[in-house]
Amino acid sequence: MKNKIIGLTALAVSSLGLIANVNAVKIVGTGSGSEGTIGYEGSNVTVEEIGSNNHEYKLTLIGPCDEDLTIIAGETVIIDLFGYTWTNYDIHSSAIVVESGAKLTIMDSKTNGKITYKDETVATSNYYPDLIQNKGTLIFQSGTIEVNKGSSTINSNPKGTGIENLENANLIIEGGTIKTIGNGSWGIVNKGVATIKGGTLTQGGDHSVILNAKDMTIEDGLFNQTGSNHNSLITNDDNTNPKLEIKGGEFSVESKIFHAKASGDNKDIIITGGKFSTDPERQTEIKKYMDEEKYEITAEGEVVTDADYEEYNAVLEEAENKVKETGKYTEVSLKNLQNAIEEAKKIAKDLKSNEQEKIDNAVKTLKKAISGLKLIPTVSDKNDETPNNNPGTYDLFICYILLALASLTSLGFITFRALKK
Repeated sequence: MKNKIIGLTALAVSSLGLIANVNAVKIVGTGSGSEGTIGYEGSNVTVEEIGSNNHEYKLTLIGPCDEDLTIIAGETVIIDLFGYTWTNYDIHSSAIVVESGAKLTIMDSKTNGKITYKDETVATSNYYPDLIQNKGTLIFQSGTIEVNKGSSTINSNPKGTGIENLENANLIIEGGTIKTIGNGSWGIVNKGVATIKGGTLTQGGDHSVILNAKDMTIEDGLFNQTGSNHNSLITNDDNTNPKLEIKGGEFSVESKIFHAKASGDNKDIIITGGKFSTDPERQTEIKKYMDEEKYEITAEGEVVTDADYEEYNAVLEEAENKVKETGKYTEVSLKNLQNAIEEAKKIAKDLKSNEQEKIDNAVKTLKKAISGLKLIPTVSDKNDETPNNNPGTYDLFICYILLALASLTSLGFITFRALKK
């Protein structure tokens, strides 16, 4: 028995939407079920066609799963862990592989859904197989990826990895939890393009929760550590000229955050936002990767810059011009706009980026008041609203024609009667 590969052939779908054709999902790896389909009895995985082109599927766990799955090029798949645990069946291969040209979204519509190693998983060379290997597009929305393998007192070398994002692949973390349990393990190894927009990433040992070797952007999320045996939260691989930009997120750690270039301009990491420790040593570390002419660290540990007033200034100017047009707009709508202007002007002119929301809200209020301006009705508008009882020139012309036709008809009828007599 081998890995399960989604796709390739026409589907025969039951009335419940589950794949019934044994050729619909090919098995080319290992698994505990019978040959033919991932939705077979005993696999605890149902497969539902969700697209009209026979290449979009939703896999839902209905119990603990120990299958290995490969998503092939051209396929779009959603996995719902549904509160259950997915463990790798073959202890020498990844639980899930996303091939180049394929797209996988992982979610958990319940709670406690998890992807992890089996206890008996063994390392090949110095590495355990990646739990998830991505060569295409992978979106992680919810659930937990738990890396419970790494170095131990028996063998100190092997490393385990939650997600390996390979070259030219795209990884997007929107939520969920990625955590390492002990030493010698990585949560994410990025060799492609990765964007972290949310979720929780927890480092539980001496390795970093993230190893970045290419292009990564962190926009949001919570990054923390458990235990005390930590080297750094994030490692930026010096040998690959990686780029790491941190725009946001909360880094709730007191120990070293980055393992990166020890000398030089440190431009492999760029920090333009985020919240960090208030510890002076950590702030000194953060400042190495900031443009201190533009950015600063607040007493609360937030990296901030000057707030953006460009749109605010433009919309405020437009509103002030509009409010002067007293003969054009109704008094009530102009009053609403004037109130919005007065409130907007109360905003301080020296806010920082962590208070940008105040400015943005004022802009929204001004725009709403501008769009709510109502024109004063003109005389012609009032006439248009009043029924017109006076016939126009065109209407009189039509009446004259009809009268003329009626007269001619009557005259012809009278003439006809006279001739007949």
